[in-house]
Amino acid sequence: MTEFNPEGKTVEVRIDYIVDRSIEIHLDGGAVIQLKPTVQKVEQYIDQWDPEGNPIFRIVHGPNIINVSVPFEMKKKPN
Repeated sequence: MTEFNPEGKTVEVRIDYIVDRSIEIHLDGGAVIQLKPTVQKVEQYIDQWDPEGNPIFRIVHGPNIINVSVPFEMKKKPN
């Protein structure tokens, strides 16, 4: 098997649709971070596959949308 080359050539793959979901991360202390990546395009590496034979894709994304929710006790008191 050939080792993955992140500098390899890619071809853009058309996105049919995106299911709008966020990633929710729950931390000790009750904080919750919601992260939603903004995908701009997807590229498939030419002649590169993972160990199971699946093609390897590169996701080009813009800024992530982040929302943080914390319990009142974790907030800094105003001066």
